[in-house]
Amino acid sequence: MGDAARGVLLFASLLSVLLGLRSVLKARLAQHEPPPSDRLEDEKPTLRRPTKRVARPLVSPQRLNKSKVWSTLCGGHPCLVLRHMSKTGGTFAQALLEQVVDKPFLRIIRDTDALTPKLRSGNFVLGTMRNPCDLQVSLAHFAPSKAFMGEWRTMGPPIRPKKEQCDRGLESGIFESWVLNSRRKTKAGPVGIQSVRFWLMYLASHKCLPIVREYAAKGPKNRESTRWQYSRASREANCTEAHLHSSLKSFRPTEVADCWMFTETYWEDLERCLRDYGSLSEILASSISWERFYAIRANTSLALSLDDRHSPERKSRQTGCSAYFQKEDFRKLEMDADVHLFSRFGYQCCGARQPRNHR
Repeated sequence: MGDAARGVLLFASLLSVLLGLRSVLKARLAQHEPPPSDRLEDEKPTLRRPTKRVARPLVSPQRLNKSKVWSTLCGGHPCLVLRHMSKTGGTFAQALLEQVVDKPFLRIIRDTDALTPKLRSGNFVLGTMRNPCDLQVSLAHFAPSKAFMGEWRTMGPPIRPKKEQCDRGLESGIFESWVLNSRRKTKAGPVGIQSVRFWLMYLASHKCLPIVREYAAKGPKNRESTRWQYSRASREANCTEAHLHSSLKSFRPTEVADCWMFTETYWEDLERCLRDYGSLSEILASSISWERFYAIRANTSLALSLDDRHSPERKSRQTGCSAYFQKEDFRKLEMDADVHLFSRFGYQCCGARQPRNHR
């Protein structure tokens, strides 16, 4: 075969290869062409997963305050702060939490102590609450004198029933007088003792409670004991009647505490709050002993075998909340006096709380 013939064969081979490459390239380009306009409306877009892994949020925004900047007060982590208010299950909660949560992460604020800005800001605040009517029944039987200590002038003279009367159950007339007299006199009308206590525990400046206690220590017969609101320190800290009314009217439970434990749904709320707190970090999650929690839930005496001073009296007293609030007029007076607690927490007098998103 001559040189000319070999050249023709080589050229033909190269041409065949080029045509093959052209076909392959054309086929690949066709795969990436957009579909005709008449197919765009029929086809659904394909959602592709991002190539970069996106981290899941540590805390669900529906459960905790998404914008809150958490503190590092307790070993580089936010503390679990229990705000104790008398007769709302706080004593039992304290005894339980002290066994369930590692000590370095737990702070207990008693009802005699103020919730300071250092503890409130950036820490996980656990609030306790109870139906105001039931709260009145409990306070009247177990700590009736607390309703007449300090704060504002009351609507009537102090009523301090003897322990024997409380143990067997107060007579309706005595209880009604205790409730009505313990209301506070204000320019805007009577305010219930439970609203005043809630204001001091959660809404007022941390300076107000020490001021009230200082004046209350003067004794109930000392006229100065109820004049604390006129002191210079009280005015500077805004511990005023105007602040009492405005803060009760405008407060939102989810802004006051990070999680609420209601006496009526005690165990469910406490478990939910502990899980919310543990969700903040793996270290906080490991600081909670769920084995101990469920053991105490199955046998509450493990937490309060020696501390529950009220059990004998509670067992002997048969009169419940609804029996004391049978009169419609009396029930209305109580609900008007503590109206904002009823409305904000979804309570009816002695009735079940309406489900709401109170963290």
